[in-house]
Parts: sequence; structure tokens; C-alpha cells
Amino acid sequence: MYEDTELVARITQVDSLLTNEFSQWYAEIMRNFNVVAGYLYTSEDLQKLNSEGRYALVYNILLPKILQLVGNFKYNQMGIEAQPRDFTDAKKAKIITDTINYVHQQVNDANYEIGKALSHAAIGRIGWIKHDMIINEQGYPDIKITYCDPFSIAFDTTFTRRDCSDMKFVRQAKWLRLDDILNTFAYDNSELYDTILEKANGLVSSLNSKGSIVSYIQRTFGAILDYVSNKKSQDMNTDWNLEKIHEYY
Repeated sequence: MYEDTELVARITQVDSLLTNEFSQWYAEIMRNFNVVAGYLYTSEDLQKLNSEGRYALVYNILLPKILQLVGNFKYNQMGIEAQPRDFTDAKKAKIITDTINYVHQQVNDANYEIGKALSHAAIGRIGWIKHDMIINEQGYPDIKITYCDPFSIAFDTTFTRRDCSDMKFVRQAKWLRLDDILNTFAYDNSELYDTILEKANGLVSSLNSKGSIVSYIQRTFGAILDYVSNKKSQDMNTDWNLEKIHEYY
């Protein structure tokens, strides 16, 4: 069976340490977001105001400033244009420029994604943008640009450079569908593919007696497992739609 026990233990330990280390960081970010949203009063303040028959009025000057900052960035963002080194490179430079514009404006809404990350940076200190390669509905690769939820990110806190170039790792925690896990980590490794399927089946079996919500989970997992099993002999880079899963709902 495919499993590097030592590696799994190390990753689990690091993840546990990061969760503890960043709990205060996330709490501070949440307080900042609450302040920007206008939640300035503590529960004690609200009780005191209520006992005195006074309204908890809030004059929010922070949110308009944040929105103005993001708006100024969004509508004044400079484009990227490739410049030829000599007259023979003009055509190539135009192709590169057109490709950049296509990726930013057609495949993605880069201004929106970067604007969201900028607002997170203004409120929660750091904003995150992720560049990824995905397979589109037609089965072709695309470059995907998305902002990341700041509460899902943990990183090496020993970095010293502003551009994070000496940061040893960044971890993003998120939920993945089983087929996403298989297509990402096991598309070219049949042994790992079988192990993931086995563990997913084991998870469903162990939860079988937990009640109605688990029944729904099992039904969903069953649909995904059936879908992925039928696809195992096919090319993993084609036919990516999930209509078969929807038939189970």
C-alpha cells in the first residue's frame, strides 16, 4: 500500500503547530474585519447603552476609505505590455502582450481578484493571490488567478524580505472534492490513486451509523467514487464535467 508514514506524520505535526500558532493571528484579522464592518462596541458597551436607553450609533469612516483605496487601484491599474528588443521582435512582443491581456481579462477578472486581495491586505495586513493551472470545460489548460481567503493561509513566519522571497512555505487549507484530490495528486500514480479511493471508502463506512446527515455524505461520496471509478481507465485530462454526480441528488 502506498503511504509514506513518516512524511504523513511530519505534515500532520506541522499542520497542528501552524493551527495553534495562527489562531491568534486569525483572531486579530477577524477583529479588524469586524471594526471595518462597523462592529465597534463590546458586549459590555452595548449592555450599558441599552440600560441607559441610548442607541448604539456608529459613524463608520473606515469602510469608505478601504473601498476608495480598492477602487483607486482597480480603475488606475497599469497594464503589462511586452516590448521588443529590436524590430524583428515586434510581432512576438504583440503576441505576448495579447496573451497577458487574454489571461488577465478574458480567462480571469484579474482586477477584481487583485482588488479583493488588496482589501484583505489593508484590513488584515496581508493579501494573497494564487496563480494556478487548471483544466477548463473544453479540456484545455488555463491559468487561473484567484484571491485567497486570508483565514485559510498559514506561512513561514521567519521570513524577513518584503517580497516574501525567503519564505520557506505557504500552506492553504481548504476542502476538496475527491475527484479534485485524485486529479491533482494521483493522476499519474495508480498506486496512490487506489489508496485514496480505499481511504475514502473507509471514511464513508466508519461514518455510516452517524445519522441522516451522514447518509447524505455517504450518498455524495458514493456518487463521486462511482464517477471516478468509471473514469479511471479514461484519460484524466478529458471529460471533466460532473453531471453524473448531480444525478444522485
